[in-house]
Amino acid sequence: MILEDLQKKIPQYNIKEITEDIIEDVFKVMRSNGYYYSKIQQHDVTREECITDIKAVPPGIDYSKKTYIAFYEENKCIALVDFIEGYPNKQTGYLGLLMLDETLHRHGIGKKILENLLSVIKVEGFQYMELACYECNERGITFWNKMGFKEIRRSNRETDGKIYTLISMQREV
Repeated sequence: MILEDLQKKIPQYNIKEITEDIIEDVFKVMRSNGYYYSKIQQHDVTREECITDIKAVPPGIDYSKKTYIAFYEENKCIALVDFIEGYPNKQTGYLGLLMLDETLHRHGIGKKILENLLSVIKVEGFQYMELACYECNERGITFWNKMGFKEIRRSNRETDGKIYTLISMQREV
């Protein structure tokens, strides 16, 4: 439902569910984000990590609540969104990922996708959107603050033997 509603709101993009059939396109977008991955892990993103993300959901959440989609412009994958309905509670949608091809940052595309996603989930009855951003991802923190997200808590995550601080952020839809 979210995919179809987003497609109606922003018809200039061809929006596809992410499956292994388009994993190379997804991998290209992820690989283009060297800054992001250099901040959150000690190795380059791998194709296997991209495949694992297809089925990844928070503990206790059914896969049917996940919307994992790719945005195409002129047959080129330009953006990825991973969204979980009703997490961490029924009134909240969780944005696990909003990633653009790095060459398209600061062109208003991420803002446009986010604003339309917020509009769609509001109609679906959600009151809040939550996400987590790595504290060391200064560009991400700046973007999310500009989009109206506020810090609600902090937690730690270990990746590649290193501890990273995650800032959970939320905003009303």
